[in-house]
Amino acid sequence: MRVTMIFVGTELIDRFHWIIYIFGAFLVYTGVQMLRGGDVEIEPEHNPAVRFVTRYVPITRHYERRKFFTVVDGKRVGTLLLLVLIVVEVTDLVFAVDSIRPSLALRLIALSFTRQTFCHPRFAHFLFSAGWRSREVSLS
Repeated sequence: MRVTMIFVGTELIDRFHWIIYIFGAFLVYTGVQMLRGGDVEIEPEHNPAVRFVTRYVPITRHYERRKFFTVVDGKRVGTLLLLVLIVVEVTDLVFAVDSIRPSLALRLIALSFTRQTFCHPRFAHFLFSAGWRSREVSLS
């Protein structure tokens, strides 16, 4: 899912440059939330993903072996395992969106280095030869 989100985010940024500001605002918002966190007691019932799922899918308050769904009073309902799976996937989606900008930055660095190597072979030669000389080890 993360690779898909990175490709979708890259395509969005290529087509709509202004969307990079939305991604940046999202990163700032999540950073501020993490800094303000402190010692907050976690209440899963107030999680937006949990509230959204429980609004549309009735969930039992117990686990039923390794099943995502079970039958209670003749109705098919989800188990806590289904709810946990959905919350984990939503979290993964948030981290995937969060990964778009760093991956673009790494791509930009790699493309810049490649351009410098092809446009200025002396620069690449100097960079590699200086790097190897600094790593030489004397065996005597």
